[in-house]
Amino acid sequence: MDAVVSPADISAAIVALGNFNLIETRIPAGGETALDFTNLGAYSVLLLTVNGLNYSTNGAHRVRVSTDNGATWLTTGYSGKASNSAGATAVVTDACKLVNSTRTTLEAGMILMVGFNSSIGTQLWGSLKGQEFSNYACPAGVNNAIRFYPSTAGVTFSAGGEVSLWGMK
Repeated sequence: MDAVVSPADISAAIVALGNFNLIETRIPAGGETALDFTNLGAYSVLLLTVNGLNYSTNGAHRVRVSTDNGATWLTTGYSGKASNSAGATAVVTDACKLVNSTRTTLEAGMILMVGFNSSIGTQLWGSLKGQEFSNYACPAGVNNAIRFYPSTAGVTFSAGGEVSLWGMK
């Protein structure tokens, strides 16, 4: 099992990067099907950090964006490929599918989202579960919310762990 990085270590590393502000930290109580972050229209760069997050069963991790502060979530206009440690890839166009996963625990990882609120679209880079992904694109537009969720219907977050969202204006 991968080592869990302490939330204090993650916070210290991000603060050392400079210009990032902590927007919100979510700690699932258990049973949630998604973790939504809204009111993000002022930010152009977002950094989502994940630590010790657990799902009720195996599943992949996805991100969707919204242009109406989370009232609805865009289901078209995404591009890119997700890959797993075995080298298998999946092309997904209805969300940013970050990792093909067969485990229930997401020990640590981060997602950098650049150009979040722009006409050129949001580009994603990062690593979750030690699996890197890059050049994933979310739809262009005035995005102001993101949803982090398991890709399989019926899968929920278990209690504990945390997801923090950091922003740069």
